[in-house]
Parts: sequence; structure tokens; C-alpha cells
Amino acid sequence: IAYSPDGRYLAFLVDTDSDGSTENDSSNDGVWLLALDPTTGAPTGGAAMLLRDCPPELGCALVMRPDAPYQYRSLAMTWSPRADALLVALELPEEARRGLVVLTPERANPAVRPPVLRYDDGTWANDGVRLIVSGRGPDGRMIVGSIAPDGSDAQLVDVSAFGLAWAQSAVQRPDGQIVFLGSQAGQSGPLRLYTIGGTAISAVIGSTSAVRAAWSPDRSAVLVVTVGNGLLEDYIVSADTG
Repeated sequence: IAYSPDGRYLAFLVDTDSDGSTENDSSNDGVWLLALDPTTGAPTGGAAMLLRDCPPELGCALVMRPDAPYQYRSLAMTWSPRADALLVALELPEEARRGLVVLTPERANPAVRPPVLRYDDGTWANDGVRLIVSGRGPDGRMIVGSIAPDGSDAQLVDVSAFGLAWAQSAVQRPDGQIVFLGSQAGQSGPLRLYTIGGTAISAVIGSTSAVRAAWSPDRSAVLVVTVGNGLLEDYIVSADTG
């Protein structure tokens, strides 16, 4: 679930296809929206669907998909700072990668798949207008940078110029600086925190790749979870001091 910053909406995912049961109505899988009274938090009406997933097959039969990707599954959602749009992370099983879609509640149509942006990771920029992206871009290069919500005006840096083989979890800090987690050894290598200019902020974080990374709301620190000696290890890395 994801509450909008102004308290007017609750977005949530339905994923009945993941539990292995054949008794679910899997045509409901996807992203939904519930309008709320921001004062009381009570719903002001019924839930409305914004994006219908495909798979499951019932969803595929109900959605117009004019071009690839023809299969996509919603993974997570992030509201824009202005609470006027949702950024949804997708799994693209046919392409063995991830992608992004931007949903505007007033204009979303679950019967038509919206344009898919082929970037592995995405967050909102400070202005709530642009997106900060990282990971594989549309051409497969490992990048960090920003794009418009429709994918245009891409301002990207190829991290191979810094000797890096992997990039993820990029965000824009309050001062406008873009930082990201990167590795010289690809997806399997331990991460460090970098600026978009390729300067390392931190030492190597743990001894293995991250199983999870999550930024604090104010972008002052990032939580990196790795595995060491068979146990989960949690590291909190300051974006100011490393």
C-alpha cells in the first residue's frame, strides 16, 4: 500500500496470481486507488482500478497492449511529492528485466496498458515532475540520471565511464545532488555509495551484493541489507559522510 503525501488517496496492489491458488479472480490483479477523507482517513467511495496486470491471463484478455512489452506485473508504487501521480515499478518477464509506468489517477484506464519506460529503478525528483532513474536503460547500458515522465529529455550518465558495472537505487537529495549505489563487479558485487559524477562517498558496504536497499524519507541515509556468513546484515550509510 502507499498513502499519498496529502492523505487524499490510498494506492494498493492486488496480486492473487502469486499464491498458487486457482480459486482467485485474478482479473483484479494490478494497481488500485481508494479516495480518502484527509481529515478522518475514511474512504469516500469505492476503490477504482488504475492498472490491470498481465499476467495473469485473465488480465491479458482484458487489456489492450498495442506494442511490447505484452507481459508486465506490478511490484511497488511511489507517489509524486505533489500527490498527482504514481510511479509503478514493473517486472517484465518476457524481457527478464524491470520497467516503470507513470499513472495519473484522473486519466488512468485499466483497459489500456500505459507506455512502459525500460529502466530498472526509478524515484521522483524533488520537483515532482522528473524521474530519477538508474540500472539498465532502454539500450541495456548501466546508467544514472533523470528523465521526463514520458521518457523524453533523458539526461543520463553511463556508469561504465567510472569503471562501474552496476548501478541502482538512485535518488535526488534535497540539495539537488543525485547519488546512487554502484558496484565494480556487476550485480553480484558489494556496493558503494557514489555521486552522479562518479565520486565514491562510502567504503564498500558489506562483502556481498545487496538483497534490499531503502532510502530514508529525507534522503540523508540509505539502508543496505546484505548477507554475511549466512546471516542478514543491515548497514545504514550516511549520504553526507559515507
